[in-house]
Amino acid sequence: MAKEAKAEAAARSRRDKDERKRQRAAEKQLRKQEAAAAKAIDDVPPPPSLGRRGISASAVWSLVVGAFGMLCMVLALVLAIGALLLALGNDSGDLYGFVSSACDALVGPLRGAFTFSGANADLKETLVAWGAGALTYLVVGLGAQLYQRTLADD
Repeated sequence: MAKEAKAEAAARSRRDKDERKRQRAAEKQLRKQEAAAAKAIDDVPPPPSLGRRGISASAVWSLVVGAFGMLCMVLALVLAIGALLLALGNDSGDLYGFVSSACDALVGPLRGAFTFSGANADLKETLVAWGAGALTYLVVGLGAQLYQRTLADD
């Protein structure tokens, strides 16, 4: 019986030793993974600095030009919606009244630039003026955004 107890104790000791060996190997593998992750984080470059003065002048100029381009696009859209409402015959109601006054303010001098005669001359003049205004705002807005992209590429 003593022999069996000794053999069992020896087997238990070997199992404990093997278990400690597996734990050390697992801990070593975990440390390697943590070191690799830390190295990967260290390899990521920091974001570009804004410098002592903050945002650069070219970044501000780019934002201003982009905002101007977007504003021109919105104005062109308002004029196009107004022309569409007028062409469809929806020239009554609160929506048309609001859009019509906004469109008249946006086209300004283009309102009297085109003259037509005959039936529906006033309708034709309004449609052409609002359409020309929409195209003008569209071209100016696209030109501003194209200019912004050329600045960003430099």
